[in-house]
Amino acid sequence: MTTSTITNTCSIDLHLIRKGLHIAQVNVCSLPNKIHEIFNLVNINNIHILALTKTHLDASVNDGQIIIHGYSLLRRDRNRNGGGVALYIQNHIPFKRRDDLNVCQVEALWAQVHLPHQAPILVGCVYRPPSSKVSYLGDLCTGFDQATDSNRDVFILGDFNIYWKDHNNLNVTTLMRYAKNCGLKQAVNDTTRSSIKLGHRSDTCIDLIFCNIPLQCLKARSMPVGWTDHNIVTITMNTKVPKKPPRIVVKRNLKKINHELFLNDLAAVLWELIYLKDDLNHATECFIDLLTEVMDHHAPIRKSTVGARPSPWIDDELGEAFSQRNMAKVLAAKSKLEINQQNYRTLHNYAVKLNRKKSYFTTMLLLILKMILKRYGTQLRAYLVHLSHHAHLV
Repeated sequence: MTTSTITNTCSIDLHLIRKGLHIAQVNVCSLPNKIHEIFNLVNINNIHILALTKTHLDASVNDGQIIIHGYSLLRRDRNRNGGGVALYIQNHIPFKRRDDLNVCQVEALWAQVHLPHQAPILVGCVYRPPSSKVSYLGDLCTGFDQATDSNRDVFILGDFNIYWKDHNNLNVTTLMRYAKNCGLKQAVNDTTRSSIKLGHRSDTCIDLIFCNIPLQCLKARSMPVGWTDHNIVTITMNTKVPKKPPRIVVKRNLKKINHELFLNDLAAVLWELIYLKDDLNHATECFIDLLTEVMDHHAPIRKSTVGARPSPWIDDELGEAFSQRNMAKVLAAKSKLEINQQNYRTLHNYAVKLNRKKSYFTTMLLLILKMILKRYGTQLRAYLVHLSHHAHLV
């Protein structure tokens, strides 16, 4: 199985159109455990802005543990046991964090995004806990007011834990009234969360997208993913987006190297210059300079563009586990049968355990290599100098 094949089987293809600004939201239910799934999702689908709820983060989790190459991270944490929101925005899209739009203790995160040839837009990520009081919804709606008063195009995404189609629910009617007063329209009409408890299936629409420019957007979509019981909801704004710069990799071109000439030039190098240095670090630098001069002649450095790569431990076995889990999730959502739901849970748990096992060993291997280099780096450099001198004498 090739790298591209593994990537395609590990995540969901959302079939987003090529043009436009793609904005998405999903209840991730612990970001540290799903970061590799998120990485594959955003890269396969070229999502420009991703809003996450229930990130389960606190100060003990630093940005380096949840960073995604090519994306800037904004976060507002609660604790490791629940709540929290985050935004991933592609690096080439300018933005400004807007903490001035936060209201009281509402779990919300706002960013002002700058697009070419138009006024900036506001993107907000919101989480409303199911156990929150009525006043929480009022504070949340106050945030709606502040965002729309800025005379910007506004997108508000999040898990509201309010079943949008239940018009007899007081929270629903309250939210509808506030949204209408603010000129916002709710764009998601499909099921965003399916669950089965005691043989009873529940399909709800609780992950919502509000915007004040519905005519400039394509129809919002809801699609199941295999690593959370919530669907991912997406909306695309018809606008121009800054072109994503290519990922540049610098490496040596070894295809046309002549091994005989290369060895002859190595033998002609004045390695004795290394021994004129009275400091080991200087001697190491001299060795590297002499070797680099020969390498530059026989294997010059070239720049090339590459696509995003999946996590290094995602092999054929793990890719197949992800693929089966994702297909089981789709089947369970369509069939509404308990046996298919149970099969999905079994495959989901297997994929989680396998992913943790493989990622743990890969991470530990990299950590051990770093420790070896840190502890024995000086000795290794001295040994390389010794080998080069020995080769010259031979």
